[in-house]
Amino acid sequence: MKNISLSLLVLCLYTGVSAQYKKASFFEKTGRTYGLGTRLFALGDGKGSPIGYTLSFGTDQDGKQWFYNCDITYLPSYSFSFNTTNYNDAPVTVSGTTKPNLILGYFWGYHLLKNENNEQLFKPYATLGFQMSTLGGPKEEDLVNDSWDNKKVVGERNFSGGLGGGVGTMLNFTSWLGLRLEGGYMYQFNFKKDGANTYHLLNKHPYVTAGLRFRVVSE
Repeated sequence: MKNISLSLLVLCLYTGVSAQYKKASFFEKTGRTYGLGTRLFALGDGKGSPIGYTLSFGTDQDGKQWFYNCDITYLPSYSFSFNTTNYNDAPVTVSGTTKPNLILGYFWGYHLLKNENNEQLFKPYATLGFQMSTLGGPKEEDLVNDSWDNKKVVGERNFSGGLGGGVGTMLNFTSWLGLRLEGGYMYQFNFKKDGANTYHLLNKHPYVTAGLRFRVVSE
């Protein structure tokens, strides 16, 4: 119940922020951006590098160095495996699969070159922001050897937030269509079970994104 309440709180906060964002003076029709892309989560530690699918919206006005993005990323189920021991020091291999996750993000970007217009072919930028994981967790029916007497246990679904940033570039094909490429690092914060060494399913990680960006260029 606690996890459900946290997820609902996160969704409410995100909805509120997005509503205020839409009402702000900089969110005019010209300069609105929309994106479709993929994001590689280089999680490692027995989880590999699952790929998520991102829908984004924001604003990028000609003549302004700062731009903004709200991202909604769907991360499908992926497998995990790790080695530990139980309290008798016998080796144990724990494995399983995760539930799909929905990750909400809000990012600020800064153009490294003068942002004159979208006729510029390359527009490198730096970005900084945060994300919140609202779903996820292990599929209980798929867990193998996850026991209370293991020295390391699989983390349950809980609130997880991250702070991170990176660098990237826009490769503009036209004034309204471009390719967005970005790489960076996300430091993920997770709650632990009391007294337990927890194996988190979404941990700190490098990431790589690639996708199309559409920009409204006239009223």
